[in-house]
Formats: sequence, C-alpha cells, structure tokens
Amino acid sequence: MHCTCPLLPPRTAAGTALIFLAFIVASCSSGIRPAHRPPEHHTPPAPAIVPSSAPCALQDRKFDRAEALVLKKRFSAALAIASHIAEFPCSRDRQSKALELIGDIYMAEGKEVNAFYFFVRAGEKAGPRKDFSRILSKAVSSVAHMSADNIIFILEKTAPPRIQKALLFQSAAAKANAGNPREARALYQSFIKKFPEDTYTPAARSITADLNRRPETLTPAVGILLPLTGYYKTGGSRALGGINYYRQISGRDDLRFIIMDTASDPGQAARAVKELKIKGAACIIGPMVTARAAAEQARDLEIPMILLSQAPDIPEISPMIFRHFLFPEQQIRSSAAFIMEKYGRREFAALYPDDDYGSAFVSALKKQIPDMGGRITDIQRYSPGQTDFSPQIKSLIKGYRAKGKDGRFRDISSRPRKERNKIYRAKTDFNVLFIPDSPDTAAMIAPQLKYHGISDVILMGTNLWHTDKLLQAAAYLKNAVFTDGFHPEKEKTAEFIRQFTEETGSPPGYIQAAAYEAVSSIAPIIAESKASGRQLAEEISRVNRFSALTCTTGFDPRGEPLDSLDIFQIRGGAITLVRPCTHR
Repeated sequence: MHCTCPLLPPRTAAGTALIFLAFIVASCSSGIRPAHRPPEHHTPPAPAIVPSSAPCALQDRKFDRAEALVLKKRFSAALAIASHIAEFPCSRDRQSKALELIGDIYMAEGKEVNAFYFFVRAGEKAGPRKDFSRILSKAVSSVAHMSADNIIFILEKTAPPRIQKALLFQSAAAKANAGNPREARALYQSFIKKFPEDTYTPAARSITADLNRRPETLTPAVGILLPLTGYYKTGGSRALGGINYYRQISGRDDLRFIIMDTASDPGQAARAVKELKIKGAACIIGPMVTARAAAEQARDLEIPMILLSQAPDIPEISPMIFRHFLFPEQQIRSSAAFIMEKYGRREFAALYPDDDYGSAFVSALKKQIPDMGGRITDIQRYSPGQTDFSPQIKSLIKGYRAKGKDGRFRDISSRPRKERNKIYRAKTDFNVLFIPDSPDTAAMIAPQLKYHGISDVILMGTNLWHTDKLLQAAAYLKNAVFTDGFHPEKEKTAEFIRQFTEETGSPPGYIQAAAYEAVSSIAPIIAESKASGRQLAEEISRVNRFSALTCTTGFDPRGEPLDSLDIFQIRGGAITLVRPCTHR
C-alpha cells in the first residue's frame, strides 16, 4: 500500500503530529491495515523540556486563557496557545497538561485519531497516577468507535509499550462493557500475546475464557446520553445519579446500559447517537442540552429518544422523540391558567434576562398567552447580573395615579413634584408580570417595583423560584405564583428522597427524579418487548405508568409531557402549594 499525504511544516506539537497522523488516519479511515511500518523519519520525537524564560505562573495564565477559548469554541486560538506551551514547557507536568489540552481540542472538533496521539504523548509525561489514569481514559474514549483491529494497529504505531499495555487492557474492558464480546476478545488476546508475563495477563485470560462461554447475542440496551463534561456537566451528573440509582435498586441483568458523554457539544451529541445505534441501543434517554442535533440524528436512524431537556419544539422533529422534563410552555400554561381562573387577570408583561434561559421562556410566553385568551402588553429585557432595574421598570410605567382626599386614585397627566402625605401609584397596562430568572434576582426586582409605584400586579416565575431564597423578599412578593414538578412534602416523593439519600449519600432534586422516572418506566418495555424503531416508539407513546415523583404521567400526541404541574404561591410569608398535580 502506498499513501501520499501532504506534510505540514509548522514547528508546534500539533504540527509535528500531523506528519505522522496523515498516515494513520488514511489507514484507519480506509479500513486497510498496511503491511509495513511508516518510515522512521515520520515518527515524531517526544517534545523535550527546554528552559523557558517565561515563569510557570505565566504559562498557568495561558492555560486559563486557552481553556476559556475552548468553551467559546475558538479552537484554533486555543490550539496555538497549548502547542506553544507543549513545545516550550516550564515543567514536565505543564507539558503533559498542554498535550492533554491539545487532545481535548481535537476531540471537541471530532478529530479522534489526532486526539488519541496527544493523549498518548500526555500519558508519557504524566506525573501522579490519577493524572495518568484520567489521560488514558480519554485515550480509550477517543478510539472507542474503532474496530479492535484498528485499535491494535494504531497502538502499535503510536504508543510505547508501557502505555500500549494499559490502553489495550482498558480498550478491551470498554468493548466488553459496551456489549461487544467479539471485539473485547480480540483486544484481550492481543494483550495476552504481547505481554504474556504481565501481572494483568491472568485476568485477561480469565475474562477471555468467560467471553468465550457467553452467547454472541446481545441483551437489549438503553443508551444514556448526557453532558458529563463541558459547561452543563453538573446537570448531566445529577441525571446520571438518578439513572444509576435505578440500576442499583432494580437489579436488572436483562438489560445493558450504554452511557455516553455529549460534552455539551452538538456535534459530539450527534456522533454519540450514531455510536449508540451501532452498539445496539434500542432507545436513548437524553440528552439534556444539544437536544436538536441529537434528535435529528435519532430521527434519521429511527431510534426512539426520551429527552431530558427544556429546548422548545424538539419532539416535533419526529413521532419517535419524547420529552420527560419540565419545559417553558408547560410552566407558563399551568401558572397562567391558575392566575386567569382565580384572579381573572389576562394582561401580561415580561421582565426577563437577555440570555438563553430568559429568551426561551419569553418565546414560550408569546406562544401560550394569546392561545389562552390573554394579552401581552409589554416586554422588557435586562442584562444578566444587572442589579438596578430602574430603566426597565420605568419603561413599563404608562403614567401615574394620585390618591385624592376621597381615597380614590385618579389619573394625572404627568408626575408632579411629590406632595407631602399624598400617595402615588404607577399606571400600567398589565396586571401580571412574568420574571423568568433566579430567586435572587426576583428578590431584587420586587422591592424596586414597589419603590416605583407598581404594586397591584401578580408576579409570576418559574420553577427556579422553588427555594427559600425567594422568601428574603416575601413582603414584596405577596401572591406571587410559580410552578414545579417535584415537591418534597408529597408522601411518595418524600419516600423517594429518603431512600435515594440512604443509597447514595446525597438528596435528589427534580433532575435526579425525572431521570429515574424516565429509565424506570422505559427499561421494562425495552427488556420485555422485541420491538424496535417505530414499533417501540408506539409502545413508549402509550406509557402511563410513571412513578408520579414528578407531575408527568405520560405523553401527549406531540410527545410532550402529559399533565399539569404543582402550583405554588407566596402566602403569609411562606411558599404554599395551592394546587397539586391532577393525578396526586
């Protein structure tokens, strides 16, 4: 076989690697294993540590800058910084960290082979055992999609024996855990052949013998797709906690769970859906973010998906896409229906943060309120983190009224200088004000509304308000309304919280409960049914046996959660449940 690839000359760690990787990528992508090794001059030397005039403190600041650029998806700029540190490190551990960061950047760009090369180089320079283990885990993940033959080939070409040994064993274990016994056997056998005297060789022989006794047919699988790294990793970790709790208490051995990371990235999420399909997942639970890219890929591959996401309109992509999570339209519909019914108020305004969360809720408000017979009179936005809301509040005010001696308020043409003992009230064209923001921000806005004379309105929030933090401004939030789908004082919910806490050591919240409900309701269908694709989606659409920890009992014809939410209101300085879910 002959490969002709353009060679790139830049003197950086990344540029040097591309000379060698052109050969590897061409070989692996074509599925052909070359009979000869690449010429020796194609093998890049390990970057040497050279004295640097820049102190390590400066390089640490550059690391912070590069990581910030990665979050903004400015990969080329981040790669330039990391490559320079890798070539001119002030210490061995900074060199390892830089090489690992280069690998992370290539993974984010979907260049797994390039990422693998740099993870291997980072592993060579790694210091503490925990750093070495973390880096090798990343290297295993970067080649997890490859066949066993290609993994063996790329290890031979890139990894020194010490790292090759660890990666072979870990890759074999990963294939076995993913339900690919044939691929796992090939990797374990390669490990035994190459390292016959290693301390792990007896274990590899034992596992291989066990794999040989197993039937080739795979048990059904549930794909779990969550942001376990990246900006939204906290939410992903909580959802995984709910899923793992189900796995612990269910004791199911008739079902596989294949867990994959979206890295909070749309491209990674779409690729993960493909890989889950290849690994035999009958249905996917997740993702939480990057939902549209993942759902479109699931639609194309005809694999049902249970979203744990608030992203609007995603179930509309396909009848095989469902949502089991609070979402903006549902919250607004529940709160507004309560306010209209109890108080007869139908004029709504919004004061919202100019970010993704606020914009999603205001978009939902515009859609829901007119459909419910209400009217939106004004919408004002503010910058996230803002503390003085006077400009926006003044824009909501359409004039003033003054209280006369007879006790009645009358319109005045313009606000005169305040007269002693005279009461003024702002004139507005709305009687409900929606504030989709944190309880801390709501607690700042409410007193400022009062100061500017806006008092005869009901404030409406989101499930973020369901915390005692809101009560720091309870005097200004009388009758404020918000929704939630998880109330710890409910008998069944309280019991779930107690058991979850005993099992895991930490109490669950809504995210853990929603993920637990999704998997506990869907897993039995997948394990017991031989259906797949559209037929399985039809069975899922008929689910009506959620555990009632959250307010969802099933799915409506659009794939959205079925049922209303718990309605809460500030009464007597406390958060009070004023209307529970209909099924409770």
